[in-house]
Amino acid sequence: MKKTMVILVAMLLLSAFSVSATAENAGAGKSVDNANVNNSADLSVGKDIKVALDLTYMSKYMSYGYEGYESDSGIFAHTIIDFWDSGFGMKIGYQGANGGGHVDDQRFNYNFFYNGVAFEDQSYVTKYNLNARYEHYYRTAHTNKYAQEYTVSLSWPEILGVENLSPYFIYDYEQGRNRATGHNRSDDLGVIGLAYLLHVQELENPIKLTSDITYCDGFYGGANKCYDWSHVTFGASTKFKVSDNLTFTPGLYQQISMDKAVCDGDVTYCSLNLRYTF
Repeated sequence: MKKTMVILVAMLLLSAFSVSATAENAGAGKSVDNANVNNSADLSVGKDIKVALDLTYMSKYMSYGYEGYESDSGIFAHTIIDFWDSGFGMKIGYQGANGGGHVDDQRFNYNFFYNGVAFEDQSYVTKYNLNARYEHYYRTAHTNKYAQEYTVSLSWPEILGVENLSPYFIYDYEQGRNRATGHNRSDDLGVIGLAYLLHVQELENPIKLTSDITYCDGFYGGANKCYDWSHVTFGASTKFKVSDNLTFTPGLYQQISMDKAVCDGDVTYCSLNLRYTF
């Protein structure tokens, strides 16, 4: 309980810092594994089909607080397609570990998403992303392992009345089955957080500061599933324009773990993203 209170106080302190910091433009948002999907709105310019090649390296693959590849890093290579500035799009590609022992964890991801805005003329204007993903573990015999995942991401850039400060919420629901064992699973979780865009004179783009807390409703843990607040994550990232079509986005994150069923220790990790847009 004491640890939980300390973490919640730390989140409030970050919020207070965000309110007092100097900024120029409004708007912020957030996601973890779905970050590239949510950012696909960046592709929409005009009414043409937009395509991007997206490559991400993670020093540790943290999937909603869980070390997906244990101590190994992960690589993610996807193609993102935005259809005629309609909000609809696809993200299809590969992910796997940079190390041995995770052959069966290699997979193809097939994402279908929709980006939109609701209540545009209200203080509670809502940016949202709806994403459905099929995970194809192609190295397992006879598709012994597979999963479908459904994610709703919401953010409210104006609701607090503070420039550049935006609360967000992520709900994730996953269904899976291991045909070899006959085991079915159905789990969900929720993420509550704050994002802040900190403008620095020396940088072309703002630094995106995030802090969030996750509640797991049986999402991880096998026989010892987590039904509690699982972890808090603090993050900082920014985008660099390498050329007219190429951007580089580094990010640094600190996870404070609260439930051993998800992760048995605190984790510091980084993310490096390259995106080439046609």
